[in-house]
Amino acid sequence: MRREKQGKNPVPAGYCLNEVAKAYERHLPIIPVVLVDLEDDLPPSVKDIPSRDFRPAIPVRDHEDIYPACFAELVQAIREEPRSSIPEPQIPHIEESGQQKEQRQETEKKFIIFLSYGRDEYTDNALRIKEDLESRGHLVIFDPDMVIGSPGFEQYVEDGLQKCNRVVLLMTPGSVSRKNRRDRGSPEGYCLTHIAKALEKSKEIIPVLLVELIDGVPTSICRIQYLDLMTVIPIDKYSDRYLPLFDRLADAIEQKQLNFKGGQAKLIKKLRLLDFRADVGQHIARFTGRKWIFDEIDRWMAEKPDSRVFWLLGGPGIGKSAVAAWLCNYHRDVIAFHLCIHGHTDKSDPRRAVLSIVYQITQHLPLYDAKIQGMDLETETEKDAYTLFDNFLVQPFTSGVIRPEGDKLVIIDAIDEATKDGKNEIARFIRDHWKKTPP
Repeated sequence: MRREKQGKNPVPAGYCLNEVAKAYERHLPIIPVVLVDLEDDLPPSVKDIPSRDFRPAIPVRDHEDIYPACFAELVQAIREEPRSSIPEPQIPHIEESGQQKEQRQETEKKFIIFLSYGRDEYTDNALRIKEDLESRGHLVIFDPDMVIGSPGFEQYVEDGLQKCNRVVLLMTPGSVSRKNRRDRGSPEGYCLTHIAKALEKSKEIIPVLLVELIDGVPTSICRIQYLDLMTVIPIDKYSDRYLPLFDRLADAIEQKQLNFKGGQAKLIKKLRLLDFRADVGQHIARFTGRKWIFDEIDRWMAEKPDSRVFWLLGGPGIGKSAVAAWLCNYHRDVIAFHLCIHGHTDKSDPRRAVLSIVYQITQHLPLYDAKIQGMDLETETEKDAYTLFDNFLVQPFTSGVIRPEGDKLVIIDAIDEATKDGKNEIARFIRDHWKKTPP
């Protein structure tokens, strides 16, 4: 809550002053909680609001006899706080630093946003998000009145994705579920084609999770952090809780702050995730044909359960990478993808390949995610490739607790590109160690 001070030793403004201003703007109750002695009085904007004094209970671990009473008092205040008790705001003027000015100017930009949604029972939530984006001055491309397959529909989508600055992808089963190839009647997500075209055009994709996805996020975009709105759906029922999350979405759009914290962000940082969006994008949108390859892969999975590796061989330029890109966007059993690139130190490194694959699997298997989150990643991620493989991809499955539904695919493309000085560590790695993975 510290206010910015100028002079010989300038002091930056407290982080939460902007949150106070936003709370006043939305007429939300504010309950100040004092944790430590403040150098200044409380800011004018909150000094007239009764505060809760937690100082005797800090740090909590040393005052567990006092803390429960303080917390109970806070809970009671939350339950009883009337909105009418909020005083008129007296927001202090804060001089902008150069960085703050740049951020404000970026925020004031208006964007063309392609809103991709599933045309399903969650459409009302999509409409609310559309209206809130428009209220910030953005142009939202949205197609509720266009009939799928009607004249001009495909061109409408193509033009929208070409013109937009951002793609906001609302993830539901109706939008991003991948077809179960063992069940020919299973549906395919309406937005998978939008993802493919957006990747092809190198558009900024901002995924937003509305409901749980049984099969996880499409592998083609699972490296992108997503905003989790599951706890505020339906939005009209949880509007107060939705608004702060919408502010995060606005920051992601307007300031490219695609950092939503939580477990996903922790893994991205610790596992040093590799980005293959540009590589997938150049192949995926205009891919066609080759059905026989996919049928052969499905046959292999169904009829050869003891076989762990399917090698797809062919000369340069015949489309192996295009097949891999299509699989990672549309095949529901693909849970990880790695692309080797000749001369690229990271993408040809077995250690980085293992860590990248581990992250992607966490986005598809919740129990596996919980297991990895509980490991000492600081220490584990520094070990050699073979130890990483055993600790992350073999041992977590040995207890039988983590058991995927059906076989799952991990795709490693262009293995030949990882050859260095006549040796190919990734190929040898697959030959010698992939058989250790669980059946």
